[in-house]
Amino acid sequence: MKKTLVIFIFLVFILLIGISLKFGISIGKFKVASIEETIKSYNDLQNEIDKANDETRDYQELVTKINANEKLISTVKQEYTETLKEAKKNNSTRLKTYTKEYVWSRIEENAKKNGVNLKMTIEDFTDISKNFDITVTGPYLGIANFMYDIENTFKVSNFNMKKDEAKFQIRNVKILEDK
Repeated sequence: MKKTLVIFIFLVFILLIGISLKFGISIGKFKVASIEETIKSYNDLQNEIDKANDETRDYQELVTKINANEKLISTVKQEYTETLKEAKKNNSTRLKTYTKEYVWSRIEENAKKNGVNLKMTIEDFTDISKNFDITVTGPYLGIANFMYDIENTFKVSNFNMKKDEAKFQIRNVKILEDK
């Protein structure tokens, strides 16, 4: 009889475990979740972890972009500060405004006058100012005289000279756009 009672209690206990695994048990604040609820909770937790990992990756990418932009801004600020110091040193804080045609004709006239060949490209510096990359070829004396004439009108930077060739920039020239 004791054996039968123990087997019966054991079977009831196993039946309760099976029911609790299938449906879950809740007694007051005590709760045992069913297998389905546990799997659902696990999947929800995995989704939250994946979302957090994605947001962490996005955050790191944004920090990288911000650092790159910060370096760019500091470079532009440094260039602006140098330009402003140079302008104050020359007592000309206002940039002169030119048309593209004026700049081109002025440089071309000086090139022809001094017997040098000219190649010029224009790149945007800001919306209103441009950089002119200039390469001149010809005899040394012609290049020297050309440079002297150009420096009277524009500020020359990044000057580099090789035999019979000079490369330089005229930077931050305020251009009056045609409308």
